[in-house]
Amino acid sequence: SLTNTVSPAAVLPGASVVYKVVATNTNVEHSQAIADGSLTMTVPGGVTLGDWVCTATGDATCPSSTGTGALNLSGLSLPPGGSLAYTINAAVASTASGTLDLPASLGSQVAGASCVSGSSIPCAQTATLKVTPAATSVAPVPTLGPWSLAFLTLGLGMMGLTRCKRLRVQR
Repeated sequence: SLTNTVSPAAVLPGASVVYKVVATNTNVEHSQAIADGSLTMTVPGGVTLGDWVCTATGDATCPSSTGTGALNLSGLSLPPGGSLAYTINAAVASTASGTLDLPASLGSQVAGASCVSGSSIPCAQTATLKVTPAATSVAPVPTLGPWSLAFLTLGLGMMGLTRCKRLRVQR
């Protein structure tokens, strides 16, 4: 099985997110390992993948415990009940907007292998990220309040009186 999620699922441009991709061999009943498996992902424009960390459970072994960028792994071996969980840090571009889909795919060379849903290999899951630009605010236009107009009128009137007094002195 394959899961692919992003957290948070809705962000503003320029935010950081975390993708989590988990590949699990759920074929415990038949004790069949996934041999020579592959795990890949396609990165949408507007997203930059950074460092990732792999955590293995159930006798699985990470091919590499850390890495950078998109997963493009081959030669994976997943024993029955084993899983590989990849936690991937990512940055959303400051110009990104809309819905950004990041699909991941798990493949296997094992004949007759299928996904949990019953569909044939490769299993595919898409993590969907919604990027909504921040609302732009319009700066208010300054206006003069009633008191401002009163003081302006009074000030202009005083300037006129002062001028008149100077004229009288000059006579």
